[in-house]
Amino acid sequence: MSIAFLDEALQRSLEPGAPSTVARPITLRAMRDAGLTPTVFVAPILPELTDSTEQIDELIGTLADAGAGNILPTPLYLMRGPKDLFFAWLRRQHPELLSTHADLYAHGSRTPRHYRDLVRARVNQALQRHGLPIPDDTTSDKFALLGRRSTVTEPTAPTLF
Repeated sequence: MSIAFLDEALQRSLEPGAPSTVARPITLRAMRDAGLTPTVFVAPILPELTDSTEQIDELIGTLADAGAGNILPTPLYLMRGPKDLFFAWLRRQHPELLSTHADLYAHGSRTPRHYRDLVRARVNQALQRHGLPIPDDTTSDKFALLGRRSTVTEPTAPTLF
């Protein structure tokens, strides 16, 4: 599951038609109640929009309360096509951030190492504060999770499926 932020207005602006920011933690809670230990991708973390210590802490706290087992954070990654779309959106919605973003993405699709380290430190502090594990080599492979799987408990009553 992927949850980028809790700001409903920002979510509607960036992802019109996507499930609300309220629905995602509810879905996460249902997964936990079904016996799963969900891994949540906190992605994308948006420079200057969703990357403050307070925003990250609020999001991680909400995810921890909803039953997340692992959190995998990823700052915004902008390949050529999406980069053009994002910068057009930024120009309309937050023109004051254009210069910062132009600097951050001047040399490619990823933010510079210093920014990624800053975000990682903020996320790790929030994870510690909320009792969640800090991603390491066994959990940071966001595509394969290195073969990790959650255990699923058998239902106590027969089901139709």
